[in-house]
Amino acid sequence: MLKQTVQSYLEVRRACGFELKSQGNLLRSFAAYSDARGKSHVCADTAIEWAGLARLAPRQARRLGEVIRFARYARAEDSRHEVPPPVFGSSQRIRPIPYIFSTDEVRHLVQAASQSGRETLRRYTYSTLFALLACTGLRVSEAIGLRYEDITPEGLVIRSALLHKSDLKTKVSRADEFRRCGRTAGLFALAFAQLNFCRDSHGFSLLAQTGDSQIAIKLRYL
Repeated sequence: MLKQTVQSYLEVRRACGFELKSQGNLLRSFAAYSDARGKSHVCADTAIEWAGLARLAPRQARRLGEVIRFARYARAEDSRHEVPPPVFGSSQRIRPIPYIFSTDEVRHLVQAASQSGRETLRRYTYSTLFALLACTGLRVSEAIGLRYEDITPEGLVIRSALLHKSDLKTKVSRADEFRRCGRTAGLFALAFAQLNFCRDSHGFSLLAQTGDSQIAIKLRYL
């Protein structure tokens, strides 16, 4: 019974756009662990015992956190499900405080990127990427997913949108402004360089001098 409830939970959340790959594996593992102990509903003690099988405390907190979220969903329809207390601490990572770059800082970063490393297509790619992010507000994944034909007079057509929605939509209406940056060659490079988050392990590091201060930026998986 618990396996069916887990499957229902995953289907509902995936219908909302969440992939839940690792989360799904964890919950199926918990359901199998519970079934082996004759538990047809979420049992707080069993959940804590299962989560404690992980060696590291952050991993324990994450495992129990997934069960807690699932248990809240299941309990809404069946009060026999128990919501375990977060005995291993919060499973949520502390988000860093966002830093808002000034116009001058963005300008220096773009200039530094255009002069970094050897004179290759990489210079145009990254300077264009930073300029595009700054003037449109795109997410990095959305910018990487752009193709040259996605730049239209009406705006940018986003194919890799939040929650992996497959419908095409206009994200911004500043395509002409970006064109005026004179970065057609760089945009061509960005569109076809096939930057990938997962396969390029070298990353990109940049140190730009801005007046009396220095700005360091590091992009992993770019």
